[in-house]
Amino acid sequence: MLKKLFVITLGASLFFSCGTTAPPKTAEVSFKKTNDGVITVSSKGYGKKEADATKHAHEQAFNILFFKGLPNSNFDQPMISADESRIKAKHPGYFESFYASRYKEFVVQSNVTSEFNKKAGVIHCNIKINYNSLRRDLESKGVLRKFGL
Repeated sequence: MLKKLFVITLGASLFFSCGTTAPPKTAEVSFKKTNDGVITVSSKGYGKKEADATKHAHEQAFNILFFKGLPNSNFDQPMISADESRIKAKHPGYFESFYASRYKEFVVQSNVTSEFNKKAGVIHCNIKINYNSLRRDLESKGVLRKFGL
């Protein structure tokens, strides 16, 4: 009886662990440098394919910049707010289109610093983001208040 219960439990856990899972929401983004309105960050992304992992690295870079801030930089405070869920609920259309493809408008350059590891499903990138242009876009769409208002 105990053996049967163990086999059933083991089988169920294997069955449920085989489903698809979303990439982890990581804070594996770090500040590199800033120059003339462009910020360079190092970001780690996860995915089953290299393109998915690269996109995840870009998404995480923007997400950290928007809602967490980058320690040891001029961007140590969140660009928008620390209340990510409230802001995303207030402006769902903006963030859906932004993370679908619009984020690419603000990526000046992206370089792979550590090739895609198929086994771990991870990639490391240095990403240059046009911070000034991104800020103007957020202001024009009403996600961020204009400076001085």
